[in-house]
Amino acid sequence: MDTGYKFKVIHDMVTADDNRLSISMLCSIAGVSRSGYYQWVKAEGTRKNRELKDQADFELILIAYNHRGYKKGARSIYMTMLHWNPPVVMNDDSCNIRTRFLNYPDMQSSIIRTSVLETYGQPFL
Repeated sequence: MDTGYKFKVIHDMVTADDNRLSISMLCSIAGVSRSGYYQWVKAEGTRKNRELKDQADFELILIAYNHRGYKKGARSIYMTMLHWNPPVVMNDDSCNIRTRFLNYPDMQSSIIRTSVLETYGQPFL
């Protein structure tokens, strides 16, 4: 199980009104460090900023993917975006963002992922 998911469960438990367990106890039950939990809580703004950037990148990738009406892989998407005016340059990690959006249902981007899947079907499978 992903540690981010464990931290989210711990955070939900801590913020619940009827919680009687300490953060230390919840972390030991989940098998994660308390310092890792506090780092996760502190990085919430960074996660939100990354999520917004990922959503914007995904929209650009989707436009490139649907260009000319046939399926494309990561390299074809990259080359399509290079020929735009102005060119959009993304590294391979950004071009492969599509796998993160479609493979992880617990991401905050599930709203965009769901709307994209409803509109376009399973575009990247």
